[in-house]
Amino acid sequence: MNLKTTYILFGVLAVALGGLVLAQLFRLGPRGPGSDFVFPELHSRKNPVDEKKIDSVRIEHADSAKGATYLFTRGDQRAWQIEEPKQFRAAQFEVNNLVQHVASAAREKVDLISNLKEYELDKPRIIVTLSRGDESWTLNIGKESQGTDPYVYVTSSIRPKEPIAVKKSAIQDVFKSLNEFRDLSLVAARESEIDNLELDAPGKKGAAALVKETGESWKFTQPAGYGAADYNGDGTPHLSTEKGFKITGVRDLLRAVVDTRVEKPADFVADNVSDTELKDNYGLDKSDPATLRIVVKSSKKNAEGDSTTSTETLLIGKKVPVENQEKKDEKKDEKKSDKKQEPPKLEYYYARLENQNNVVKVPAKGVESLLAVASDPDGLRDRDLAHFDRSKVDAIQIENAEGTIHLFRTDGSWKLWRDKTSTNAEDSAVRALLDTLDEKLDGRHRIDSFPSIKPEEAGMDKNARLAVVSIWVDGLKKEEKKEDKKEEKKEDKKEDKKDGKPELKDPNTPTARFTVGKQLKDRGLVYVLREIAGEKQPALLLVKDKQGIKEGLADRVTPGPLAYLDHKIPAYSASTGSTVKLLDLTRGTETFQLKSEKTGEIETWKFSAPKEMDQRPADSFAVRDILGLGRLIALRVAAERPTDKQLEGFGLKPPQFQATITAADKDGKEEKYSYSFGKETPDKSGIFMKSDRSDLVYVIPDAILTSLQAELQDKNLFAFDVDKVRGLKITGWKNVVAGGQTLDLERKSKNSWTAKSPQGLEVEPAITESFLHMLSNLRTTKFLTGAPKPEYGLDPAKNPGLLTIEIILDGNKPPLKLTIGGPNAADKAYYATTGAGKDQAVLVPEDTFKRVLEKPVYFTKAGQ
Repeated sequence: MNLKTTYILFGVLAVALGGLVLAQLFRLGPRGPGSDFVFPELHSRKNPVDEKKIDSVRIEHADSAKGATYLFTRGDQRAWQIEEPKQFRAAQFEVNNLVQHVASAAREKVDLISNLKEYELDKPRIIVTLSRGDESWTLNIGKESQGTDPYVYVTSSIRPKEPIAVKKSAIQDVFKSLNEFRDLSLVAARESEIDNLELDAPGKKGAAALVKETGESWKFTQPAGYGAADYNGDGTPHLSTEKGFKITGVRDLLRAVVDTRVEKPADFVADNVSDTELKDNYGLDKSDPATLRIVVKSSKKNAEGDSTTSTETLLIGKKVPVENQEKKDEKKDEKKSDKKQEPPKLEYYYARLENQNNVVKVPAKGVESLLAVASDPDGLRDRDLAHFDRSKVDAIQIENAEGTIHLFRTDGSWKLWRDKTSTNAEDSAVRALLDTLDEKLDGRHRIDSFPSIKPEEAGMDKNARLAVVSIWVDGLKKEEKKEDKKEEKKEDKKEDKKDGKPELKDPNTPTARFTVGKQLKDRGLVYVLREIAGEKQPALLLVKDKQGIKEGLADRVTPGPLAYLDHKIPAYSASTGSTVKLLDLTRGTETFQLKSEKTGEIETWKFSAPKEMDQRPADSFAVRDILGLGRLIALRVAAERPTDKQLEGFGLKPPQFQATITAADKDGKEEKYSYSFGKETPDKSGIFMKSDRSDLVYVIPDAILTSLQAELQDKNLFAFDVDKVRGLKITGWKNVVAGGQTLDLERKSKNSWTAKSPQGLEVEPAITESFLHMLSNLRTTKFLTGAPKPEYGLDPAKNPGLLTIEIILDGNKPPLKLTIGGPNAADKAYYATTGAGKDQAVLVPEDTFKRVLEKPVYFTKAGQ
């Protein structure tokens, strides 16, 4: 067969297939929208029927054992309800699926005959009717085919005489039992809709009852005196069926109540049970359930915004008996005994709604968590010390052994008032006090327990208590602005000139009052008597106090007014156009003065005192650190108006250190700022400090001592431009070469060095250039005081190893000179002097000069 013949045959085959497809299409005729559906009119383009508008579903079973007829109706709230054979709440998802699957049932391409009896459609097994008002659509279900994915044969109200094949899996909901359509939940209310909750366990003195006040705010109505309940609990929300689940908050309690539900359809135990059976067999007597009574009151709003309330009572009865396990055959092969054991069977309780006689079973885990709350509701009490909007707190009063402290917040800032005068209060101290009282920040779950002892036993007597703290939220009177009037009375004028101290709306009724009593230091606890405005009885609490080294409640409420004085230190702050001219520093018996010299944008500092250091360069970094005194932050105030004796005790008279900054503004007006630094505090938390611009003595971190004790002299021994160096002259090595050696090296460029002396020495430019750059950045490791000592080895007559280095500069400038003396093994350095340093000795790093001192040939290739 050649290629041409092959192409012809393939063409004939393609034409034949195309003709077959066209013939089939013409035989079947055109398919309009919805023509594959059993109920095509439900899916028409012009007027489709919305499944959500179906308001009734009836399933009629020919087999009475299935329950005869199920009727589902949908009311005004669009929620499905089971009406027949009995009234039950319906599982919305299941009924919606039923409607969707029946309405969307599609015909399968199966050749069928028109004999209804052949498919048992003359007497259908099941009849399903969907209704919308007066309209209805009926599906008759007959025989089922064989196979793994069977068909069921149906007719519809549209074509009652035409059998149709439908996949059984497509309408599987039709074959479900009634219980599979029942709502598994027992309590209909959602968590957010519950307003009141009561749990009553048999044998207990009373019920645990809670009421929602607003939002997440709940309180106990029983037991009496329990007060607020904790909504969030002590951690992440749990599943109510979780193993070991413990309810610690109202949020988890509501979830556990709502989740007390039937697990599966098989757990619907019995319906229409007699009162006698309910009591005897299930422990579900209306007046005396065996385990627990849960009363849920809820409210919800309808679409029109009207609120409706309802009450549901859930009864928990006896525990469902565990089925008897069959005894294992003792004759079984022992080798099989190592098989994994069966997991323990789940435990359940019988339950029902009080207004229904239908018994179900619910998982034991959730029930027992609820029973624990009913038996001991103490664990649900609010462990927060107080609830208040700290952003609206505007008045605080603290009464302790130091006196009475009045703090008022006006114009957004806190003031400490004494008599008729006020001073700025330390905002961080007020925040820290509120942190110990307010649950929103550092005070989460502050209450340890609710003791039942008498207040006097907890140290609440006037002479025993530590402090009384009162706070007011929006408690200040607003100032009334008076219009100026010519006829204003003198008395009114006097009134306008009053001291301006804020006034409280109700001085005797704070938003909250806390009396802090006896401490239990070994347990880190303290007794607190809490009084909240609007609550009839005060509550005695045992509160978590100190945690580690962190300050606790007692630490915050016992200090006097000094703790609330503004900690901001009056300090020099550079302003636009201002300059610092002088820095005077006293360190014990030493006094230094440094003067600023500015050339363009470059600022340098030089000594002007003591006399022997006049004009020496100062370390600009060390000076800047000291000028940073303006950034000092006080830890606390140690004294307000100290006496001379107190100043002596603080080490401030005379001070250990004193720094004075002289600054000039843009107009040249000079102003001085002086800071004195004293001893370390007894608790070693910092050092005492005082500014000449305040009567206060502060405690500041001792890190400032590093700056105050730092070396002030510029540690750079030289300041020269390497490019302007023309040579190096190095003399010494008497301990290596008889009579010593002098190297006179000339620099023509960085890559060209020659030796003028000794003749013929081949200088290595890279090595010499590197040595020169090292000198340009050479810094001393230490300045030595006093005249050079003999052990420094700086006398040429006594130290043959002495080396003198001269740096020859361009422009006939005097050479820079460095003399390297003897070693200092302890500091790994050499003693040295410079021409600029006159007779002052310094230490220079050992590793910089060690190899140079060993031999003159260091600057040649042979010396490396």
